[in-house]
Amino acid sequence: MTKIKNFFKNNFLAGILVLGPVVATFYLIKFLLGLLDTFLPWWLDPQHYLEFKIPGLRIILTLFIVILVGALGRYYIFKVLFRWGEDLLHKLPVVSGIYKAIKQLVGTFMGQGQGGFKNVVLVEFPRKGAYAIGFLTGVNEGETQEKTPERVLNVFIPTTPNPTSGFFVMFPEDQVKRLEMTVEQAFALIVSGGVVTPKSNSKV
Repeated sequence: MTKIKNFFKNNFLAGILVLGPVVATFYLIKFLLGLLDTFLPWWLDPQHYLEFKIPGLRIILTLFIVILVGALGRYYIFKVLFRWGEDLLHKLPVVSGIYKAIKQLVGTFMGQGQGGFKNVVLVEFPRKGAYAIGFLTGVNEGETQEKTPERVLNVFIPTTPNPTSGFFVMFPEDQVKRLEMTVEQAFALIVSGGVVTPKSNSKV
């Protein structure tokens, strides 16, 4: 009886380890495709004009529009138009703050601009004696820095398994330990909940 229980237990755990990442990846892709599928307004949705449904048509059209906008954005005349549109958004009271925040967030995760993650760091969070992986986003400036007795660093601490959400914490510089691992390695560590642990890049 014990052998049978161990057989089912061991093989169940082995099955979870094999299927877990596959199923999680499938549902993540399904979620992202679902977002793409609802991205188009009704007047651009080809399914609104067709009497029959073509699976994936909205997703294909959405990807085409994104690629087209990216291609056009590389030409001077369209850069001017896009800049004019951004200037218009920046003048709208509420929309301006939302747009700037989202643009910086997207730029950060895409590794573009000055808002990108600069280093992977280790900090004591959420309490002393407990450690968390974070990303250094810059040196604090302005009023918050003026009202702290020491130099303060901005750190984004992502959550597991969704690293796009997290906590923004300002740490004194001497409480932030810089790590050798790359941003990609840190993301793998965070998303996997510590299962995927990168090897040390230190030369020491």
